[in-house]
Amino acid sequence: MANESESSRTKFAPRIAFSGEEYGFGYKAAEKFIQSNALRSGAGRHRLGDDKEGPRADWTKAQRQPLRTKEQSLLAVKTGRAHTALVPLHAPYSGYDLETLRTLASLPGLLAYQTVAGDDKLCLAVHESQVLELVQSSHPTSALSTLLNSHRRSWDERMDDPGNTGSPIDGALPRFSAGLKIDTAAQLMLRDRIDSVYANLDARSRCQTKINGLKSAGVDFVDTPNAAEPHRIISREVRSTLNPNRQTQTVFDPRSGATMSSVATAEPQTSQLYGVILPFEIANMSHDYIIVDPDMDDSDPKPTSFIAVKSYSSKTLVESMTGSSGARANAWMKEFKKIREDNDRVFDGQHDRETEGLRVLLKIDAAGAAECLGDLAVYLQKNKVRHSIIMNGDDTGAHRKAAHFVDIEFTNENFESQGVLFWQSSVARVAMEKAFSNHWKARGVQVLGAMPIAEFQHPEIKARAKNPDRA
Repeated sequence: MANESESSRTKFAPRIAFSGEEYGFGYKAAEKFIQSNALRSGAGRHRLGDDKEGPRADWTKAQRQPLRTKEQSLLAVKTGRAHTALVPLHAPYSGYDLETLRTLASLPGLLAYQTVAGDDKLCLAVHESQVLELVQSSHPTSALSTLLNSHRRSWDERMDDPGNTGSPIDGALPRFSAGLKIDTAAQLMLRDRIDSVYANLDARSRCQTKINGLKSAGVDFVDTPNAAEPHRIISREVRSTLNPNRQTQTVFDPRSGATMSSVATAEPQTSQLYGVILPFEIANMSHDYIIVDPDMDDSDPKPTSFIAVKSYSSKTLVESMTGSSGARANAWMKEFKKIREDNDRVFDGQHDRETEGLRVLLKIDAAGAAECLGDLAVYLQKNKVRHSIIMNGDDTGAHRKAAHFVDIEFTNENFESQGVLFWQSSVARVAMEKAFSNHWKARGVQVLGAMPIAEFQHPEIKARAKNPDRA
């Protein structure tokens, strides 16, 4: 009967919004998120806040919605155009993403409920149109002319080397590639002809060794903003440098339609050859780019922490908005209990284990009595609770002080009651009450996220060593 009821229930295709474009920024995090929730759904677990008696999410039909900015991704959830938004929270090179935190704090009714680790690999690529123009204007017996005989891949071909994940559900990892197929010798030949390279700040931080090598060879570098995809910038630049006088004469077989001969006439190429540092997946799946260096990173890329955000409402939380600090703390402890009970195990395709605790993300306005978070910080430090306090940018010259963001990682033991007789409470409950205590009159505390912990992100807090010289 249980199987019949499960099969008869209506299923819906979850819509997942993420910043960037397909195969680009945030794409791998979205694939991991879909895969883990597909496994979780198969194990009888639920996500997206769907009622156990209501429609379930069919993760095999998940719809990916690549959007330009993080604000658009979060607004898609706020307006109901997406069920979940995946936005970056912490990057290994730039730290916390303040744009994500500020936008999340400005949209009440949203809650981060899951963390996802995503990484990408950077490569150096050139635009194919420039390469073809360079080849067609070269001497017929030169090494460049041999590139015209190279085989062109399509998405239907599988390659043996590891890379882009295929089906996020069945665990298979095929890799598809598109564009002109060239060998290592041709890659080196094209790389030596690059005059300028487009790269953003993140690429410069991750690829310093090879960038310095290119600079020593006389290659110029052009900065691009992190918010923009550099391959789109270089595409517009390349189109303006192509030779408009190039002519191509092609003879086709009248019976089969196959190409019998093709001759291109053009002046020698005098424009610069542009390169761009971009995610490997974009270049690998694009017909417009040829990869000339598939590994630009100085070391193995460190994962970026993404958060999954959904719409969240609770009658208990609405009623607690008019209560005291203790009432608000008690209300959130009830919500934390529900979240921990529904997310007591981790499903990521490789591990199936119990969660380590709960990660709570707070936003606290720094106004009036809330200017100092010493009581909360001292309590967390005393009980060895992993945490970070993030300043919301520079408030110099502003009419009010910048708010604080507090990222706390509670262990499962922090939710166990402690104390004797009439006073029993948990570390997590006392910490939440201290967060609300000095700020409840101004309603300046906002819970932005409550996420099960698969692996701790903050370092363990150890007791300070005693100074033997101090009495």
